[in-house]
Amino acid sequence: MLHSIALPTVDTAARPVTLISRIGLWFQNARTRAQLREAEDCVLLDIGITRDEALLEAAKPFWQNLQTPIR
Repeated sequence: MLHSIALPTVDTAARPVTLISRIGLWFQNARTRAQLREAEDCVLLDIGITRDEALLEAAKPFWQNLQTPIR
């Protein structure tokens, strides 16, 4: 007979952001923004954004979060 083991849950929202995870996020931001900059129009249409929106997002510095507007 198999028994299931209840594992404790971890509240990831309470976990502080580490330097390593922050650097990983910055690399991800740089990579995805470069992909947006180079994406063909048919790909942008598939994901539901315009060329102007893609270029606006791609122009953001890597340290700026994806949701943060340019100021």
